[in-house]
Amino acid sequence: MPIYEYTCQACGSDFELLVMSAATKLACPQCGSKKLDKKFSTFAAHQASPVGTVCADGGCPGASGGKSPCSGGKCPFSG
Repeated sequence: MPIYEYTCQACGSDFELLVMSAATKLACPQCGSKKLDKKFSTFAAHQASPVGTVCADGGCPGASGGKSPCSGGKCPFSG
């Protein structure tokens, strides 16, 4: 069941709603208005792996310009 982000056209509040199905009644929790704009949003995915595994295989999420913040120390991104 996805959680969608909305902005109310009436009062301008931003909020999230768990949408169980297309029949779910949508309304602003602040003012009750049904005039809502669905916002585009991103999602996050996390991989559970032992410390250092992500960076050791060349997939360091903090690498920029070919340099890894993990070299010579504990990896801040995988554990």
